[in-house]
Amino acid sequence: MSNLSSQNLFSQRSKLIDFLRGLCLVVITIDHLPHDPFETFTWQTFGFVSAAEGFVFLSGLVSGIVYGRVAIREGIVPAWRRIRRRAITLYLYNAVLITLAFLAAKENLAVLGNNFYPGWSLWIKTLLCIESPGYAEILRMYIVFFLILPLVFWALIHNKFVYVAIISAGLWFAASRGYGMVAFPQLGYFDLVSWQLLFVAGISFGFSSIREQKEPEISNRYTAISIPIFTVFLLIRHWHGMTGHYWSPYFVWLASWRETLSVGRLLNFTAFAILIYRLRQSLSRVAKTLPGQALAFLGQHSLQVFVWSVSVSMVMAEADRRWPHTSSLRQSMVTTAIVISCFIPAWAHQKWQDQRREMLRLKSIGQPTLPSFSS
Repeated sequence: MSNLSSQNLFSQRSKLIDFLRGLCLVVITIDHLPHDPFETFTWQTFGFVSAAEGFVFLSGLVSGIVYGRVAIREGIVPAWRRIRRRAITLYLYNAVLITLAFLAAKENLAVLGNNFYPGWSLWIKTLLCIESPGYAEILRMYIVFFLILPLVFWALIHNKFVYVAIISAGLWFAASRGYGMVAFPQLGYFDLVSWQLLFVAGISFGFSSIREQKEPEISNRYTAISIPIFTVFLLIRHWHGMTGHYWSPYFVWLASWRETLSVGRLLNFTAFAILIYRLRQSLSRVAKTLPGQALAFLGQHSLQVFVWSVSVSMVMAEADRRWPHTSSLRQSMVTTAIVISCFIPAWAHQKWQDQRREMLRLKSIGQPTLPSFSS
């Protein structure tokens, strides 16, 4: 096996990746709140790109790095065992979230979204991942995506990236033509057949960095092309805000349609991602600042923070009728408090991890893991 000790951006846990994931989580939390005053600055700020695209791509990137390293060092079977444990963890979090959301919705304390009303039939369907309440669909999407990880790793290890690209792009194209989940609206908002393209792209990018033991290179030509593409999409996205006029109906549709990943959104995201990657050294310095470290802390515990964010969003959706009647100042204060509250699950999970590591350490040296009361 090759030596994977190279200290590139992806060789160890990256503060920059955690920082970007934490930033996406904060933006997602804000955008899910009803009539939020900060939404003007967070909703598709950089063109026709939302935090969801970034979060899905980064999740694939982290999966490609973490489990790809295991697949290369130990083989597909050990990697599959770890992937399976993570998929079960995701499912259990999803099941608990859904169960609590249903109980809260029955007491009119939360809203499930998608015009869902709590009932046993719907509850069973959600546990079977056939349907999903609003805001929780990304979590269900990850559960499904994790099941394809071993197949993607097997293909990448055997130098069959071309086949991965063709299959992933083919599924995306089929979904864009209406042959994905959009053909069955009851299955949810995000079309998994389409959105897998971003996740697989992230896996491939992360896996490549681990296998080649260096940061993937992007030529100056791609950067030069990305700058005008990003600029045009940015101007079109904010054209109405600047002039009061809309562009063609296509761009109005592009701003609102996210069930499948349209060509325009993919092009916008690709150009944006390339520019972010080229600025990674500068962004790494930002990630080391105090606010950057705070966001990175959220990114390190993304699952727990996301579940908390979704839960709060469902509760706040029930208060939607009262929310618009409060002042902008109060709305801003509530939004800020909710964002700050995301540190609660991150802190709790960190404490649990520390205690678990300490128990394993004591067990490894043969010391009792519980306090001894003997003299």
